[in-house]
Amino acid sequence: MEESLRELTAEAIDAEASLRIEADGTVRGGRMMLERAGADAARRVARELGIPWGEVATAVVDACEALGLPLIAGWDVGGAAPKYKLYANASDASEAKCAALVDRLGLSSALLRPTLVGINVASGGVEAKLYVQRTELVELGLDVEIPDVFARIEAAAWVASYDVCGDDVTLRAVFAATVHGREESAEAALSSLAGVTWSALEQSFPFVPGPLRQLGWSPNGDVTAYAKRRGRAAPVHALAPIAVFRRGAVEVGLYVTPTEGAPRAFVRTDEHALTFRSREGSPDPAALEALGAWAARQVAAGEGKGAVDATKFDAPPAGWRLIEHRAPSELG
Repeated sequence: MEESLRELTAEAIDAEASLRIEADGTVRGGRMMLERAGADAARRVARELGIPWGEVATAVVDACEALGLPLIAGWDVGGAAPKYKLYANASDASEAKCAALVDRLGLSSALLRPTLVGINVASGGVEAKLYVQRTELVELGLDVEIPDVFARIEAAAWVASYDVCGDDVTLRAVFAATVHGREESAEAALSSLAGVTWSALEQSFPFVPGPLRQLGWSPNGDVTAYAKRRGRAAPVHALAPIAVFRRGAVEVGLYVTPTEGAPRAFVRTDEHALTFRSREGSPDPAALEALGAWAARQVAAGEGKGAVDATKFDAPPAGWRLIEHRAPSELG
């Protein structure tokens, strides 16, 4: 079984492994997520673990196909009971599509705009999970005391993980997604909370890891560190769009990142790469070209004044309207 899972990891486009450091210092591996996995890969994981597929797993796969959402598949074989994981990735979806996802899976809609909705399946049962992503930690509205060293992490985004059982929603963990090239604060938090350095932890990964991409903290004292293969993962500068625009039934998110380390871009300025991700519908190419050219002029004007943070996106080309805008503390 382990050999087959290793083969599946090697075949994966985007594999991310994690190590959980429990409150007593035990380091537990055997945890893997395959982003952009297909349904066939997900079913293969279940077969290799000898765990029934079931109607709930089918519902997650069907929801991704119906709503056009990426499927994330994975497993956890480092605990007492092996389990496979299936997640519908709604991080780039509109609020309407997120609501449709929650409804299709019959989960509580008390938490709006989930980033991920999914399940962990073991032989003994199914756990429903919901993740909420926000740009700032305070935006998560958590009612637990967060360790200062964790709250001070320089993060591209913050994510709260919840267990969902009917209408009961319980916080399970909080995650900080690191900013590429600025992982030091997360590494410091790891050392403080788990008593282990990132350099010492690297050797426990199933492959040579790149930088620490995400650090999780649980109220029970567990800490979880995530990494992808060295040289295989794209740099992370932002997980949330700087602005969201709508045109009729089409909704797109605009991402603005430093041009260095961004091999692909819809359009570039002297210092930044601009890309769009469709959140709902299929944009008309000409309309998107007009929006991209306009957004590039807005960003370039900010560069010239040394104030990209103050870029205004409130007057897009005809037909488009701004529905969301965040002012990042720093771009670059």
